[in-house]
Amino acid sequence: MKTLLKKLLTYYIDIHKSIRTEYDHFKLRKKINHLNKHKRSKQLNKQQISGIRNFYSDYGFKNLNCEWHRFYAACNGIYSVEYIPENIFYLILEPKLNRYDFAPALSDKNLLNRLFPNVKQPETIVKNINGIYFHNDEIIDFETVTDLCNQAGKMIIKPSIGGFGGKDVRRFQCSNGITDLLEAPLEKVLTDYKNNFIIQVSILQHPILASLNQSSVNTFRIVTYLTGMEPQILSMFVRMGRKGSINDNMSTGGLACGVKADGKLNEVGYDAFGTKVTETDGGWKFSDISFYFIDKLKETAVMLHKNAPHFRIISWDLTLNPQDEVILIEYNICGQGLNSHQMHNGPVFTKLLQELI
Repeated sequence: MKTLLKKLLTYYIDIHKSIRTEYDHFKLRKKINHLNKHKRSKQLNKQQISGIRNFYSDYGFKNLNCEWHRFYAACNGIYSVEYIPENIFYLILEPKLNRYDFAPALSDKNLLNRLFPNVKQPETIVKNINGIYFHNDEIIDFETVTDLCNQAGKMIIKPSIGGFGGKDVRRFQCSNGITDLLEAPLEKVLTDYKNNFIIQVSILQHPILASLNQSSVNTFRIVTYLTGMEPQILSMFVRMGRKGSINDNMSTGGLACGVKADGKLNEVGYDAFGTKVTETDGGWKFSDISFYFIDKLKETAVMLHKNAPHFRIISWDLTLNPQDEVILIEYNICGQGLNSHQMHNGPVFTKLLQELI
């Protein structure tokens, strides 16, 4: 009887995984079709399609869907057989490189100060972990939460688990237990977030980054790949919000531009749909922007990755304060924004394909 139940359970799990995988493939096909339709991407010719499929046949893929290659080439004008489609990256490569079973706990923003104690992070006012409030790793009651928020000035509240793409990130202030979020009581605001969130002091960013957009904290997305003895940097871009927005994420309307190894920006940036942009909302041309502190950011990303070997590919969100100190905002180990990197910087993830062999 136990053997039969075990077989049935295994069968059920396999069926569930198969259905989930097919659904994920369906969502990604729908996404790329939408992007190409919105972009009005030029069709690849037969020779280009043949080249892509021949290249990927060496990795075990037959009749590869070339719509991702079509989109990237339409955005940046760079045709290459070496682009990695999102379905291959998210459904095969990323799970192979990163321990997804560890991700739910180790990606909790409330644990970042413990996982990465050797880098500056935003000052934390309150943590909510599984419904329990903490301050400086001590359990506190709601009255103390209110007192802390009343004294903190400008704060950011966001989910500590999940919350991709800047979802549910809000800036607020609190006085006498009343927030400036439509005059809602603090208790109401926190109740809406339920459990597992973090409240931090709003960051004062470096003046060069603030000049990209004053209303948002603008961050660098840096991808590191742990292979051999040392993490390698595969790609970098800088994100900036639009005028009046507090969020710099492309998925919420922000802009981004690729960053070269020497800290200079590419001449052209993009929004999430691949629309070309050559300057910030304030009129500062990307071609005129260079970050003298880029080496410090790269060194920090490489150093941090050595603390997280369970994940061999990581996307780091970093910024700087006016004192030139690097600040870790978060790190991403699932759903790392592959699209943006290949739009901005071309086929920068080719090394990962060796993992498939």
